[in-house]
Amino acid sequence: MSRKLKLSSRQAFSNACEKGINIQIQNELMASYTYLALANFFARDVVALHGISRFFYAQSEEESKHGRKLMKYLLNRGGCVVLYDIKASTISDSLTLLDALKHAYELEKTNNAALLELHEVASKSNDSDLTSFLEEHYLKEQIDEINLFAKLYNRLLTFGDGIGVYFVEKEMIKLCPKEKNSS
Repeated sequence: MSRKLKLSSRQAFSNACEKGINIQIQNELMASYTYLALANFFARDVVALHGISRFFYAQSEEESKHGRKLMKYLLNRGGCVVLYDIKASTISDSLTLLDALKHAYELEKTNNAALLELHEVASKSNDSDLTSFLEEHYLKEQIDEINLFAKLYNRLLTFGDGIGVYFVEKEMIKLCPKEKNSS
């Protein structure tokens, strides 16, 4: 009985690119986890900023989608998904919205730097498919996210904690998708 070899979709896909994508999956899921922690912090009864909570829930879901999209891409290229550990988020009871926005801004900048590094690895590996994928689905959006968090932070800094939180929460509500009625 002859043994048949299975076919793989892997072609012109370096181990360095595969490893880089797996690291980026971890980055996206870590960002999702962080935004989920922020969403739950602002949803607490002693904080009760539900518009801000809803915004961070939407951010969490978006980052989770990014991770899943990278997983699907990796599998389509014949790679193997490796899910690394995600460090627990620690949020102080004294966290302010200004702190949260600065943290989100830094998180998006760090994620952007990691995506640019992955793009460079793909370029050095002559992987035009991966560079195009990153440009089309990730890099432009990162610029928009960094800009959004910078504007929200600066607006809150300008108006201050009281009225500023009110205005920023109203803006965040406009930015996130409507909640579906749950039964």
